[in-house]
Amino acid sequence: MKKYLIYIALVLCSVSLSAQQRHFTIDILHPAEQRLSCTMTNVLLVNNIALQPDNLGHVNKMNDILQGSSEIDLSEAPLLLLFSTAQTWEEEGLASSTAILEKSQNDGSYLNRNRLTEAQKDSLRLLYDVDALLICDRMVVYDIKEVYLTTDYDYLAYLEVYFTTQWTLSTDSNYNKSYLYTDTLYWESRASTSAAALQALPDRQEAILDMAVYEGELFAKLFAPQWETVDRYMYTTSDSLMMAGWTPFQYQQFEEAIRIWEDAIKNSKDKETVAYAAANIAVAYEMMSDFTNAISYADKAVNLLQKVRGAEAAQQRVNINFYKRQLQKRLAESSQF
Repeated sequence: MKKYLIYIALVLCSVSLSAQQRHFTIDILHPAEQRLSCTMTNVLLVNNIALQPDNLGHVNKMNDILQGSSEIDLSEAPLLLLFSTAQTWEEEGLASSTAILEKSQNDGSYLNRNRLTEAQKDSLRLLYDVDALLICDRMVVYDIKEVYLTTDYDYLAYLEVYFTTQWTLSTDSNYNKSYLYTDTLYWESRASTSAAALQALPDRQEAILDMAVYEGELFAKLFAPQWETVDRYMYTTSDSLMMAGWTPFQYQQFEEAIRIWEDAIKNSKDKETVAYAAANIAVAYEMMSDFTNAISYADKAVNLLQKVRGAEAAQQRVNINFYKRQLQKRLAESSQF
């Protein structure tokens, strides 16, 4: 098997008088927040949004006093939301193809919305030859634009937008699952005058329309596994075996690194060296996706550090306990793939 060098940078001069800490990053794949119960080939995204009136939900304030509301045309927002959702749905491999029914199927008013009947859903699946419908039943935007005098005698202006969508995923009359997704974005600026502070904010309509695109992407990603780059920390000491374990570890020879650090645990009389060797073994087992053994050695490192006096040992116990919780999460997630 081809081996790849793991680049490790020294980020702390010392952890204690006898130990140093090294840092590197790894990419972790997390399971989807929302799991799909079936494989979908062709998906139709359906606009079933009753459009929000232009004069509803756009509040203006000054120094915490209401100053009326604004009229914002959001007629483009539903399509931007659906196009972004469809694009991300395809990019994440959630379906082979996606199509969009742009015209709203909702013949009700904003305050009296109508959901699609099962007969309507069956008709759409048959007409567009799809095996699933992703229906956006509702889109609500509430935003506040305010400026106020600060204690520093300048002006702070902000725009805060609350965006809520309701969806239904339908594959047939026996499977209809609803989702509610909410998010908030915030912009602010400061200036010597209220007019200048307000001028520096993004255009209100453009900000909301951009948020519709962003929200469609985020909603779609709820259904796809996501990568995260995380930090990992390991230890070196003056012990020859602790140092010797680095060469195989850097070339992903994890079993050999574990063997060497196990020897360090058996042969060293220094409590810190033994604890840090156990912590290193925990990371090596994680690299092998053996989360059970990784948790066991992280526990061992914490227990050993409890026998070491000093603030630094106490801090490293906290750090390794935090790492152990990350390992426990990875163990729980591993069963979801």
